[in-house]
Amino acid sequence: WLCNKTARCEAVEEVRDSANFLKESFEEAVAGFCLAGDTSQSAESNETADRADCTRVRNNGSSFEMFSPLQKLMLDDVLRQDDTGRLLRPLDPSRCPEAEQAYWPQWHSADEDIRFAHVNVSEKFRHHHSDQYLDDLIAQLVRNPRSSEDIAALVAVRLLHTLYVGMGNRRLKCYKQAYENFGVLCWFKVIVHEFPRCDSIRDPATRYAFKMKAIQAMSTMNLGKEVEVQRRRPR
Repeated sequence: WLCNKTARCEAVEEVRDSANFLKESFEEAVAGFCLAGDTSQSAESNETADRADCTRVRNNGSSFEMFSPLQKLMLDDVLRQDDTGRLLRPLDPSRCPEAEQAYWPQWHSADEDIRFAHVNVSEKFRHHHSDQYLDDLIAQLVRNPRSSEDIAALVAVRLLHTLYVGMGNRRLKCYKQAYENFGVLCWFKVIVHEFPRCDSIRDPATRYAFKMKAIQAMSTMNLGKEVEVQRRRPR
């Protein structure tokens, strides 16, 4: 039903009839969609897999529509609720340092295939590096590459064997720019949640809120290979 939105599906009919089944059916449907067609991907090269994924994204008009303005508005409103923000805050190390003790981070480097969830980011940080510009952090990393080890962990979801950063896209951009432009390889922490199950988040309400946040954050139109920095002043 997710692929063509035409075939009758008993599970979908149950969801329509009773909201009690909504969360369970949603998770099963998303899990099925994410795993569909993934049995041979491990044998493909990254380049071939990327081409296949790009084709799926470009052709999504035949299977998935893009979010309508009302759908986006509804999702944004849900995530702006006070209780949702309260649930999400402990998951983000840039706002809650204790998250690194609750969810063990992995170490990764800037030359790995770690991708952006966002389509664009602002040139200025909001939380962990409040009032600092991305260019300033890049300069810091070039001067002292090991300073990245003390920076708050990124938060990513693993989707189809690839890590997409949903919390920390600005920091990821700085790590990649330091490597690509100056040859400085930084190591940094990443908390990884396996999508769509996200079993590492034990509380069901928090896990569900995080899934909604991950979906909202995944605005990239190029499979996360690049993110645009929106600049408001010349640097």
